[in-house]
Amino acid sequence: PDQSEQVFRLAAMWFSAWRLRCTMVVALGLPAATLGLCFCMWLRLGCGVVPFISDLGLHGAIAEVFTVGLTCTGCLLAVVMMDMTLVRHRLLRTVDTHVVFRVLNACLVLAALPISIAVGIIGFCPWDRVLHLHLMVAFVIFYGGVAWATGNAVLLWRLGKESSVARLDVYKGLRRSQGKLLLISFLSLASMIFTLRRTSPEDFAGMLSGARDNFHGYCTDKHMNSIGWAAVFEWSLILSLIGGISTAHADIEVFLAWSRLELDNGGADTLSSQRGSARLISSPLVHVPVLRRSLAK
Repeated sequence: PDQSEQVFRLAAMWFSAWRLRCTMVVALGLPAATLGLCFCMWLRLGCGVVPFISDLGLHGAIAEVFTVGLTCTGCLLAVVMMDMTLVRHRLLRTVDTHVVFRVLNACLVLAALPISIAVGIIGFCPWDRVLHLHLMVAFVIFYGGVAWATGNAVLLWRLGKESSVARLDVYKGLRRSQGKLLLISFLSLASMIFTLRRTSPEDFAGMLSGARDNFHGYCTDKHMNSIGWAAVFEWSLILSLIGGISTAHADIEVFLAWSRLELDNGGADTLSSQRGSARLISSPLVHVPVLRRSLAK
């Protein structure tokens, strides 16, 4: 086969159902498993029940698991975010939405890149040693994550309005759940900021020196004061953001269902034809279903 055919073969493999689904599952499962394992190790040390997530990256074997797990998560998130962008680009072009939604889709991947990098490197900048760098990285995750979730909710809503998409959408509940998760994210972020502002500078200084000089004493001295509640809101924020990523799977499944229909129809643009248009819109993904048919021969 010539070089162009090899490129299209690779594209067909890359956008195959098993690859898209497996990447999403692993990208969601790995951070959950990492945080869950680190939390169990934290409790086994006799530490308090409500740590900040970044507390898990401060000491010993917990910090190693935390760093490795989140570094791999950052890499996978970058791949998943790119998948979402390319799939949605194809869907948005096909259903002929306003250009503003395609611009928003492109902006989301630009926002997702620093978020993925921040997740990947946060384990290398523990707050007890490099506080200012750690805070910068954490702010990228917190504020960037909420911004991405907002854009994600808009795109899920816009595509869900299309009757041609709705007929292929088997995860309507997942699509609608982003709005609820986004509300949780906003409330968690606002509550975390509010409770932290009620904490005195002396308390912050005590946390910093305790974590640096006497980790066991720091981790066992956890109470449900303003700092403890801030940690609870941080967990709520991060878990709601992770859940928000899963909602984009609804659009991936629509793309896969459309792809199967195109395969059955010999390459006809199913979504466009359902809107009364027979045109085939040029896109890097448009040849994938047709190519799958040729590879299956």
